[in-house]
Amino acid sequence: MPYYVFFLGALMLVTGLAELQKDRKGFWGYMNIAISLFIFFASIGCTIETTISGLFYLFKKSTLIG
Repeated sequence: MPYYVFFLGALMLVTGLAELQKDRKGFWGYMNIAISLFIFFASIGCTIETTISGLFYLFKKSTLIG
């Protein structure tokens, strides 16, 4: 799921840059870029959180066994 969100952010970034290259320097070009940056940060945060919680789960499980 975090990878899906990451690629959604990439799509929004490309869309925003395409709007700015069309010399339509309006609100939506900048808004797409701002939203894509937020999506990138959210996807990176979800990936890190999932990895850390998975490591804690494995550590807890390994200490209970032995």
